[in-house]
Amino acid sequence: MGKKYIKLTGYPGVRNYLNATRYLANNPRIVAFGVGTLGIESGIAQGAKFGVVFSAAYRLVELIFKDEYGLVDLFVNLTMDGAKLAVSIGIASAAKTLLVTPALAVGGSLMLITLGVFALGVMVSFALFWLDDHFKISETIIKNLKYRKTNPTPYHPDQLFNMWGRYSRG
Repeated sequence: MGKKYIKLTGYPGVRNYLNATRYLANNPRIVAFGVGTLGIESGIAQGAKFGVVFSAAYRLVELIFKDEYGLVDLFVNLTMDGAKLAVSIGIASAAKTLLVTPALAVGGSLMLITLGVFALGVMVSFALFWLDDHFKISETIIKNLKYRKTNPTPYHPDQLFNMWGRYSRG
């Protein structure tokens, strides 16, 4: 199986950071620069990390400053944000897989493909947030968890320790 190379042509000003004309596709400088399919995957992974950190920071600020915002709200909203992020990442990765080979075969630009995958991920994220607001999924889960009636049981954990004293040799 042959090795995949990325050939840089065009303006020499691009070669300030990438100073050679040909790189392996998995070269760390190429991946860091965001060129090729590994660069797209790296960008998706970095976006996911940023999404998790931003969501956690935003929800913690909400917990600190909102009056009627508790731990149930925090954990449900973090879980829903994570689920939305996972769906967005899955769709963006699938789009990358489906678009790169056909678009490059007909002479498409990898930069346009990358921008298209990014735009698709953003649209999917906004669509998921709109669906959550429209159908009130998070609010329903929070309401059901907060106001759930518990059935009191006639047994209490202390009964185990009381019986333990009766049956033990101590």
